[in-house]
Amino acid sequence: MSGLLANLTEALAPERPISIVDVGASPLREPPYAELLSAGCAEVVGFEPQKAAHEALMAEKPENATFVRAAVGNGGEGTLHWWEGSPGMASLYPIRRLSARYLGRFRGLAGSAQEMTLQTSALDDLDEVSEMDLLKIDVQGSERDVLRGGAGKLKGAVAVITEMRFYQLYRGEPALGQLDMELRAQGFVLHKFLSMSRTLLPSRHAEKLSRSARSQLIDGDAVYIRPLEKLEAWDTEPLKRMALCAMGAFQSYDLALMVLSELEDRGVISVPQIDAIIDELPAKMRVA
Repeated sequence: MSGLLANLTEALAPERPISIVDVGASPLREPPYAELLSAGCAEVVGFEPQKAAHEALMAEKPENATFVRAAVGNGGEGTLHWWEGSPGMASLYPIRRLSARYLGRFRGLAGSAQEMTLQTSALDDLDEVSEMDLLKIDVQGSERDVLRGGAGKLKGAVAVITEMRFYQLYRGEPALGQLDMELRAQGFVLHKFLSMSRTLLPSRHAEKLSRSARSQLIDGDAVYIRPLEKLEAWDTEPLKRMALCAMGAFQSYDLALMVLSELEDRGVISVPQIDAIIDELPAKMRVA
């Protein structure tokens, strides 16, 4: 995929690398934009408040990445709750005990949280962020605060990848619909889900069921994009960045080709170049 993205970048010749902002850049899993970084066509500024997680990010930092130890939110003071052995669960919201009991898998978190008071920063106030094409958020409940605190810089973004909660896990965290409304108010529309997490609900008989019986949705990563109904009204540079993000960050190949078709009409890319890109897509995505 890195070769495909490098070839696409060469064909499109964007004015600058894609600017990615990662809020909650924990190294627990590979970020969705990893291929864009590997291809050298993007730069990322990541924010992570936990000391151990930030140190792990810095230990394997690529040249085109910057990681800052900071908590991003609404710009006010907050309390970080975290649990030894579960760094991915750290949140500015306390765990909801009834949810932990119902879902089963989070019972061990209900009474053992460590806490630290800290100052959060709004994205719009951070000097490290000058431009933003793609925003990725994974902050266990504070996603809406991040969006509101970055509304100014988000005006230039073409897409947002954010974790969304389907079943309330933290006390006081915004509901699914509230996060969706905030994204839509800032001019984004839901495009797709990259993942959905389910759990097997606990009972005396749960061990008799396989993992495929998991039914309760917990959360997932959603992709929101700027509406594309009026492609002809878009400036050319944002279209280039949308094509690269679609191809390399959330694997929406049909969306990428829709954008490339518009860029073809503008003389930015040729049919042979587009065909060469299609030939490099995963085989299951192409007509034999």
